[in-house]
Amino acid sequence: MKNRLAYDIRVLLVLPLYSLNIQLAWLHLAGPVYQAGTLSGNLIAMSAGYKTLQLLEQPGVYDELEQKSARMEEGFRQNVDMTGVPLKINWVGSMLCPYFTKREVINFETAKQANYVFFSECYLYML
Repeated sequence: MKNRLAYDIRVLLVLPLYSLNIQLAWLHLAGPVYQAGTLSGNLIAMSAGYKTLQLLEQPGVYDELEQKSARMEEGFRQNVDMTGVPLKINWVGSMLCPYFTKREVINFETAKQANYVFFSECYLYML
């Protein structure tokens, strides 16, 4: 019965992915892609993720992301200059993380020293 239930679950979650031409062996419970989570097997999430990967293969995409991150960092810096709030920004490519601190953030210990309460307030405001 246990094997039958595992088979039924895989069929329900993985069978619809055939339409995406995904190598299904990757999604096996023992495979390299972990499939449990809020949106695992959700066709809309899988389709969006697959389309995102296709778009990221286009020439110039990463350069554009880098430029957008640089503009975002500059916007943060202009606002900080006007307000005097201490800020350090770490970023690479499209990943950008502001830390409200005067110190360089190089690891978890220095990240914990940033003003996370103020970060939380700003984050919620930006939502």
